[in-house]
Amino acid sequence: MLSLLTTIVAIALPSAAMSQSWPDRNITLVIPFPAGGSTDGIGRPIAGMLSKQLGKQVVIENRGGAAGNIAAAAVARAAPDGYTLFLTSTGPAVTNKLLYKNLSFDPAVDFTPIAMIGIIPQVLIATPNLPVSNIQQLVELAKAKGSLNIGNSGNGTMAHIAAVSLARAANIQVTHVTYRGSAQLITDVLGGQIEAGFPGFVPQVEQSKMLAVSSSERLKTLPNVPTLKESGYDLVAGTWFGIMGPAGMPASIVERINTLVSEFLDSQEAQQLFPVLGMHAIRGTPQDMSRFMAAELARWEPVVRAENIKLE
Repeated sequence: MLSLLTTIVAIALPSAAMSQSWPDRNITLVIPFPAGGSTDGIGRPIAGMLSKQLGKQVVIENRGGAAGNIAAAAVARAAPDGYTLFLTSTGPAVTNKLLYKNLSFDPAVDFTPIAMIGIIPQVLIATPNLPVSNIQQLVELAKAKGSLNIGNSGNGTMAHIAAVSLARAANIQVTHVTYRGSAQLITDVLGGQIEAGFPGFVPQVEQSKMLAVSSSERLKTLPNVPTLKESGYDLVAGTWFGIMGPAGMPASIVERINTLVSEFLDSQEAQQLFPVLGMHAIRGTPQDMSRFMAAELARWEPVVRAENIKLE
């Protein structure tokens, strides 16, 4: 018994000491997509805030590729000492597990949830000359024509999964047109090459005919655009963002980062930034984040399986 107690203490002491001295060097915040996107847009202000509050530089490392899996795998292999953090989005944290046959990591096992940040909803847009002004008219048109072309910003992205979910809820036939990102998708909707699109919010969507947003409430930047729920479709969807670390991080470090992120969400900087990104803040404990991830997995798995959405 004494030997077992001695072993436990020996293991616990270095971890406690590490937590007390953290951070004593620079921290790396891994972002799983190239610079310039939404993930990068929220990651840099948070890195700046953490640098200021912690007194050590938080260095951004953009590691794109494989829908975020390359970055996620690297973080999963890192030491759980608080010096490698991961600014994740829906894909690496949840849906990639459903889309890829073989992943080198399990989001539910290989990461420590730390803090939720926010969610960017999808915006249902239509080409300007389409004779519709709301989602009900779009659904009626789709049924009358027999099908509807709707663009998304990538196969297996939340834009695609949400569009599939909407088509199922509205009982309409849809031809999904896949793009590499939102820019060309929005350009083609504006130009009439496709009838509709379901990109995540970016400022460019304001140039199009906007029919609905997939958020739980109307966006401050689009106050006249109704939600899907207001329009009769019980669908809330979007790409959410949060911070995780490798599995096994000390609880005291996790709690400190969570507190700082929560304070950032209440800051004037966040209040100004989030509407520009079309983002709703999401607060919660690390345990809340873990439960949220499990709920997201359970919610989207039936859709992905039914539609046989896969990525290689």
